[in-house]
Amino acid sequence: MADENTINVVLKVVRKANRTKYDTYSRQNVEMFDNVDELKEFLLRNFSVELSPATTTSSFNLGYVAGTNRRVVIANDINLAEAYSVAKAGWITLWAEAIVPPAVAASRGTKRSLSHATDDLATNPSGNGSNSSEAAGYESTLQRLKTKHSSDYPKFKLRVWAKMLTNGTHDSHDMPPKIPSSSTTPATVTTGATLPGSETSETDMTEQKVRLRSMILQQLKDLKSLEETGVLDEEEFKNQKSKLLKELSSF
Repeated sequence: MADENTINVVLKVVRKANRTKYDTYSRQNVEMFDNVDELKEFLLRNFSVELSPATTTSSFNLGYVAGTNRRVVIANDINLAEAYSVAKAGWITLWAEAIVPPAVAASRGTKRSLSHATDDLATNPSGNGSNSSEAAGYESTLQRLKTKHSSDYPKFKLRVWAKMLTNGTHDSHDMPPKIPSSSTTPATVTTGATLPGSETSETDMTEQKVRLRSMILQQLKDLKSLEETGVLDEEEFKNQKSKLLKELSSF
């Protein structure tokens, strides 16, 4: 059984001759990496023969299976967190496919089907953050928050708050979003106790976990946007991401 820092993995390796079929393998108690390249390196070490001809992290695609066998590409650390969030009973299903050089692919004389083109999707972690009016709106909002709350909250939280107000993921200038501060533990949501004999308690708890996972994933995306736009430096981003990933793994 996987503990809070590990997860059980089913790995489906796409067959070279027929991309609709897989060879399936499994490994228990795999470390929950928060970096895509680290996970890829682990897979290369433990499934080198199965992933052949891939020999480097850039020579194969990696993703997870969601819903009814829908393949989603793990293109960044946010996608990796999303993969962990859909785990069931401590198991996640990953897929991997060696990248075929263009010359080899062309010699096959086949076209990729529409179903594959729409299946291998990577969720976009954030907007481009380059719009000048958005930047001006962020600066104006940040100044307003500093004037009103500088003595109550750390600078980091004010920057996150301003960014979330700007991109529409938070709507209050009086109450801050539930984002962990750099010196504190991750924000948690206290759940109400379920009444004995309640027929809907199990369903309610499941729905609540889904909502909480969605909230944390949105916070991860917001943090990534803050890093990309220069609001957070690399150290601040890694610190906050680590806290949120730890909280995500608790569900």
